[in-house]
Amino acid sequence: YGALLRDYQNGRNQQARREDRIDAVLQDNPRASLSRPRTLITTVAGGVLGLLVGGMIVFILEFLENNLVRRRDELEKTFQLPVLATIPTDLSEVKGA
Repeated sequence: YGALLRDYQNGRNQQARREDRIDAVLQDNPRASLSRPRTLITTVAGGVLGLLVGGMIVFILEFLENNLVRRRDELEKTFQLPVLATIPTDLSEVKGA
């Protein structure tokens, strides 16, 4: 009976060892060289993005230019309010200049 019990326990221990086994798998292959920023690609991408954003801003400003109020009489007519003050565009109009 002792040999049978020992064989039974050995079988259970082997099965438990298989179930509790954990395998570590390394999936990443590390590089031997150092990583560096790609300045040329970043510079070109920034330039292209800047041109696109600048072009969009110019397009929007040109599109909205017709809707902007430019003169004092247009402002008074549009909002039906009197103009209290204006910013002079010519320095000779400023008193004391």
